[in-house]
Amino acid sequence: MKRKASFFLGLVLATIAFSLGLAAEDLKPVKLPAPQTDGGRPLMQVLKDRKSTREFGPAKLSPQTLSNLLWAAFGINRPDGRRTAPSAMNWQEVGIYVATPEGVYIYDAKDNALNPVLAGDFRAATGTQSFVKDAAVNLVYVSDLSKTDNAASTEAEMYTAADVGFIAQNVYLYCASEGLVTVVRASIDTPALAKTLKLQPQQKIILAQSVGYGYSPSTQSVGRTEVIARHESGKKSSRPGAQAACCFRCSASKRTPFFQTSKVMAEILRANVRRAIDGFIPRARQAS
Repeated sequence: MKRKASFFLGLVLATIAFSLGLAAEDLKPVKLPAPQTDGGRPLMQVLKDRKSTREFGPAKLSPQTLSNLLWAAFGINRPDGRRTAPSAMNWQEVGIYVATPEGVYIYDAKDNALNPVLAGDFRAATGTQSFVKDAAVNLVYVSDLSKTDNAASTEAEMYTAADVGFIAQNVYLYCASEGLVTVVRASIDTPALAKTLKLQPQQKIILAQSVGYGYSPSTQSVGRTEVIARHESGKKSSRPGAQAACCFRCSASKRTPFFQTSKVMAEILRANVRRAIDGFIPRARQAS
């Protein structure tokens, strides 16, 4: 009986290991669309709106938005390969690990791509604060001290900390320009995260930064202004309730029977109530 139990347990563990191996293999490189570098708001307005936010909604970043974000952070902006953020002695020693719901990638600025590191949702592992798991992406800034030309350790650490600061501020400014929210963080279990990311001894985690869409009643509720704007532009919202509201406006113009429009309005109400509840529960837990 014990032999059968041991055999069964071994079979289960082997199956799990095999499944994890397949999951890792399924995480493929992601070629990002070319960054859009001809838009954005005036710099002084962006500086006025720059701030840290620790509440995130469930919406994901599109590939285009992610490409723009990473290019703004530390992309290549000159033919000689230099970057959008300063780099001491042009070491370019900072790597950006990108934690998404699908897996962890490292940003390849030269090829404008995400190279796979780990399959699975490791967003919560990028910080010790509860909100990090809700952000669309978490950026982890890792310095490779082997690229610092044998500089003294104190000097290399000072320079690389400054380099990461420049990158983080670029992310702040992009988010302020594009209506995203972000916060840079130092609350990280660095030994555990370094082990998870399989970093080498010369690679040091400096900071992390959460990025996503905001989550608050003012930005998450479905308002009439947004509905009409989306209706007129012909765009459909991915947010629950917004599409239904647009359908309501369309159907109302066609004199749709009252019970049908009432059903749509009920859907909108349910979506907004659900959003309010989802936002209240985490706050109640933190307060307790």
